[in-house]
Amino acid sequence: MDHEEDDRTFSVVRERIRQIEKKALRALHGTKQRKTAPQGRYRFHPLEARHLTLISLWLGRPHVAQWWSDPEKQIEKLRRNLVDQSFEALIMLLEDRPVGYLQVYDASPGAPGASLDQPPGTRGLDLFIGEGNRLGQGHGPAFVRLITERRLAGNSVHRVIADPHPDNHRSIRCFEKAGFAREREILRPSGPAVLMVRSRDRLKK
Repeated sequence: MDHEEDDRTFSVVRERIRQIEKKALRALHGTKQRKTAPQGRYRFHPLEARHLTLISLWLGRPHVAQWWSDPEKQIEKLRRNLVDQSFEALIMLLEDRPVGYLQVYDASPGAPGASLDQPPGTRGLDLFIGEGNRLGQGHGPAFVRLITERRLAGNSVHRVIADPHPDNHRSIRCFEKAGFAREREILRPSGPAVLMVRSRDRLKK
């Protein structure tokens, strides 16, 4: 009986030690995740033809369709932009899961995508979060800040702009949180817009 009691006591102690070790490992792993989150959680993947079905699905959702009209026309434009060297189309990945779409285009004078009077070295930026359950969680500003700072870190880009509709308050807040400033209201072929700018001299702000 003494041996049996000793065995039971040993088993209990061993199980407690195992649980303590598990908690310690979880705590350590969680700390590492928090430290690497800004770099590891948010990534970009170049748009490929296989992604167009997903983009079409996102474009049909009410929170996207409100600002990105005519999904068929948008998809056709994306097909053309797949081979346009002045246009960068990207899938936004949150922890390796696609959550939205982002595009960067050359807005410098004479560039194919340029429709505003902007200085050389300007890039334009558009995006949407396609997954509705990811809205309002700070992911949009994180993606915008990441791509903007990457572009401004190079030698050829001095200024990044965006032009959300004045009524698209979510988009305006997104860009403001990513360091963009409102410059002025403008009129685009698609309607009124707010010109928002982040320049290289704001890179460290």
